[in-house]
Amino acid sequence: MLPATIIGYTGIKDHFRVLSIFDRDIHTGMFNLAKRSFTRTLIDNGIIEGIDRIYTRLYTLERINQKLAFNELYNSNPGFLKEEIEFLRQFSSIKAVATYRKQIAARILESENAKITDYL
Repeated sequence: MLPATIIGYTGIKDHFRVLSIFDRDIHTGMFNLAKRSFTRTLIDNGIIEGIDRIYTRLYTLERINQKLAFNELYNSNPGFLKEEIEFLRQFSSIKAVATYRKQIAARILESENAKITDYL
């Protein structure tokens, strides 16, 4: 079901009533993580600084993704905010880690002389 503002007819004196209001800020995406468990996971992996910024940026990325997906249905322009455009510009300047193929090749080279008993 698509998010929408729904107005219903009350049947009393020709009045209508707003039943639900579409809030463009949807909080049900995949990045809507419990902040405590997200923080704990980052700390357990050695990431101590910038946790709040990481969480906020993942949330911004989720909001941009939702806009793109929602507007794809109607073949329309999502109308990004200035902050979102700047975020995407900065996001595009991040150098990517090695591709999956390169990562796999590196793992093979690291472990080619290892024996099964080395992992026990």
